[in-house]
Amino acid sequence: MPAFTTEQIEKALSAKSTNLGPQDIRRIADNKDAVMKMIDAFPQGYDKARRQATLLFEMIRAAATGQLSVHPDELRHAAGALIYLGAPLDISPDDEADGYADDAAVIGLAILKSQAHVRTYCTMMRLDVNEYLG
Repeated sequence: MPAFTTEQIEKALSAKSTNLGPQDIRRIADNKDAVMKMIDAFPQGYDKARRQATLLFEMIRAAATGQLSVHPDELRHAAGALIYLGAPLDISPDDEADGYADDAAVIGLAILKSQAHVRTYCTMMRLDVNEYLG
């Protein structure tokens, strides 16, 4: 059983995403190596979270390069979730058993909050949206 509540996950995502502006989102798009290192830190068994986080990052990059017609403010949740991955303090420390469960939950919530853009991006890239939303 997770050591956190849905409310905690919602607050965590909100705390990381509320004050992000276009320049912050662009900075994330420009730091592929650092972001992918955080995503790759998900341990075995978190394949869906890894796929979802990668998709969020790819959406941000596509928007930053003009491939995806989305205003950067609409990607605040996606960016906030990726920032959460790199936060030194989070709900469940990553070095504890199931310590990545909160990270996966934040990513999942960002996917839901970005659902319309996830669908658009998946259609554009010919990806199975059910792999990310299902």
